[in-house]
Amino acid sequence: MGSTLKGSFRRFSSPLLHKQPLTRAHLLNIMDQTPRPITHDHLLFRTQVESGFFGLLRLGELVWPDKVALRDFLKLSMRLSVLLTDDTYRFDLVREKSDDRFEGNVVLTQRSELSLEHH
Repeated sequence: MGSTLKGSFRRFSSPLLHKQPLTRAHLLNIMDQTPRPITHDHLLFRTQVESGFFGLLRLGELVWPDKVALRDFLKLSMRLSVLLTDDTYRFDLVREKSDDRFEGNVVLTQRSELSLEHH
């Protein structure tokens, strides 16, 4: 590493701050803490958390940004792309951050035993 780069790194660097990863225990806690009766919004939140966890998704792939400048309809997964079976569910992820060819992806997950245990 050159001396200019080292000096710049030393002067402008800051410690990396990472959130702790979600664990299965966190997911179970979310399921247990869901208020009763369960509303549509509660089910939506639980579905987003499980889809993100088991589908290895980023937050930006799960929610619509509040900031208008960050909204991109090309990244929006349409509900018509959702396909449910007895054991799995899938949806189209039209475009993602690492998709440099703009080909999209299909997210396919097993239905979680967490969902089945905690209705």
